[in-house]
Amino acid sequence: MPAPWSWDDKAHRWPQPFSKLRSGGCPKPYASRKPLLYFRGGCNGPTRGWRGPIWQFYPRKRANIHTASRPGALNKHEWGWDAEMEKEMRARGPKRKIEPFAANCGYRYLLHVDGNVASSRLALASEMHLGATIFKQDSFSSEHFYPLLRPWRHYVPVDRSLADLDEKYRWANANAREAEEIGRRAQAFAREHLHTGSVACYWWQLLSALADLQPFAPRTGADLGFRPA
Repeated sequence: MPAPWSWDDKAHRWPQPFSKLRSGGCPKPYASRKPLLYFRGGCNGPTRGWRGPIWQFYPRKRANIHTASRPGALNKHEWGWDAEMEKEMRARGPKRKIEPFAANCGYRYLLHVDGNVASSRLALASEMHLGATIFKQDSFSSEHFYPLLRPWRHYVPVDRSLADLDEKYRWANANAREAEEIGRRAQAFAREHLHTGSVACYWWQLLSALADLQPFAPRTGADLGFRPA
């Protein structure tokens, strides 16, 4: 469900962290951006999961390993939780300090990878506003707007294991016009559906449907005997 703190209509109309861009959007046109895959995110997974080392199977760690063997294709910035896990990670792939969200605007292709669940703080919603081509990993979890998205229309689908990431990256470079159109359609979708008004509508429909299932009449705080604070 939509996170309330990411859709604060008193502070902004659009999702966080997109609304924090000082320019109000990406100033660089698509053709001027670097034709690289870019990922920006945290080092998710069980904190002590490096023992094993299980960390190599976390989706974002796989992207980290991809970075080491494909320095000209994937640019990845993330931070980690566990010092021991970070030591092992550095031996397998580069690790850099996470950049501001605005750094996404410098790249044509953005890699969207799950964390522990669907990426938090509405990362995909924010990324879709940027006009970049989203490479979205097949996800086991979902946000409220995912059912409306269509692969190859709003994003380039990527296998959950990232095994086909190279293939999809080569496709995008060989089909620049189609890749750019995917980014434009994603941006148009975001402008139509991913703003506070549409989210308020979603909450209204959801709560109205839940109300019909309640076998009791809701009561106010006064009815329950609570005193005003």
